[in-house]
Amino acid sequence: MEWKGFNYGCVRTAVKGRGWLNWYKLPFIDYGDADTGVHAPDVVEHITLGSRLLKNGSTGTDVKTLQELLNQLGASLTVDGIFGNKTEAAVIAFQKKAGIKQDGKYGDQSHAAFMAAIAEKDAPLQTDPAPAEPVQDEPVTNERKVVITCDGGTVNIRVGNDTKYARITVAEGGTVLLYVATAENGWHAVIVGDRVGWVSGKYSKIE
Repeated sequence: MEWKGFNYGCVRTAVKGRGWLNWYKLPFIDYGDADTGVHAPDVVEHITLGSRLLKNGSTGTDVKTLQELLNQLGASLTVDGIFGNKTEAAVIAFQKKAGIKQDGKYGDQSHAAFMAAIAEKDAPLQTDPAPAEPVQDEPVTNERKVVITCDGGTVNIRVGNDTKYARITVAEGGTVLLYVATAENGWHAVIVGDRVGWVSGKYSKIE
């Protein structure tokens, strides 16, 4: 299958004679059984943890973030952004401890339980905040983005525009998120999956 362009769309083509030299597996697409033997590229794509299903064979910066946070909870994983057998075992161990389905896959239920477990290391949080009122100086356009600018480590994306609010997820430096609005205290509202989250202006910028 090949995406040939706007004039042709997605078409079935013969590989032989086309001059293709390499396969490339995108880290944010689930190929199922079709990716057997396909070389996974180096982790370069900034993907927010919790924005897709992760399972054995997944690669990406969200896997790297998951591994870092699992280590904070007591695992001893190599942080390489590759969801292998050891990462799967660590996810199963977490799922068992959290009392949820133990399938080794990191989906919505696992993410919610995982963020709650990580939040226990934070100060007491307000888990059901009143909606923050965004203040906008300019109209929102689909072209405006928020870029995470931390040097190393991760930045919390929260349900409200303050550190007292619970975490939705975490994002690495370089992650690009769709901009929604900016509050008076400088926090930016961004799109994370199918919901709105907030990130401190100290660790992000609008582009």
